[in-house]
Amino acid sequence: MSRRYLYGLTVVLLVAFAVMASPMFMDLISRVIAVDWGLVGQVGETYGGASAVLAALAFVAIAISLILQASQLRSARVQVVRNIHRDLLRLAMENPSLYRPVIGAEAHATDDDVRQHLYAVLWMNYMSLAFEERVVFESSLRKEMLRGMFTSQSGRDWWERVRDAWHDGTRGSRAERKFYEIVDSEYRRALNSEPSGLSWEERPGRPISPDSARSKRKWWVVVGPTAVAVVVLLVPKVGRRLYRRGQ
Repeated sequence: MSRRYLYGLTVVLLVAFAVMASPMFMDLISRVIAVDWGLVGQVGETYGGASAVLAALAFVAIAISLILQASQLRSARVQVVRNIHRDLLRLAMENPSLYRPVIGAEAHATDDDVRQHLYAVLWMNYMSLAFEERVVFESSLRKEMLRGMFTSQSGRDWWERVRDAWHDGTRGSRAERKFYEIVDSEYRRALNSEPSGLSWEERPGRPISPDSARSKRKWWVVVGPTAVAVVVLLVPKVGRRLYRRGQ
């Protein structure tokens, strides 16, 4: 048994003994000092209303503490889920080509497009959590975060795809509904101006990996000198034939 456990047990036993022996202590006091217990009882009854009020306040405090504990427990569970989601997104960002079938990326999207999409998810989740926890307020959310995101066509395309899902997820709390309203209003405001960059649908070509880019450079290194050598060897021969025909 630990010392802390023994200390707690000793305190509980002492309190219980004091409560049970209190009548004997009061009897000893009455023998030493003349006490009118009837008057003392009347005085004690006057504290009945105060004790009832204190008991009600204690009950309210316990109820509030239980509600806060339940809220904190829910926040902890949500945070665990968000951490898992963040780790999965980062894993997909490291190798988009491998996880493309799992995350549902379109065939024409390049690896950079997939990374931008996943980063937008991380960025929006961060803004949502910061707004719910009152780390970021509405003014900063609009001016410093969302305005720059919706300036680009890629950011607008991303929100257009996921806005319905975010709207369905706003049933949890008032803060989530407020966050969605702020984001959607900034998106609709941004539509009044011209976007920067091309949309994902307008970007041609397949994803180009560094290995394929290096292979293309090697191909030109081989083909370029070969073509020059062929031209150098063939041009004089063709010229001599044309000269002979002209004579």
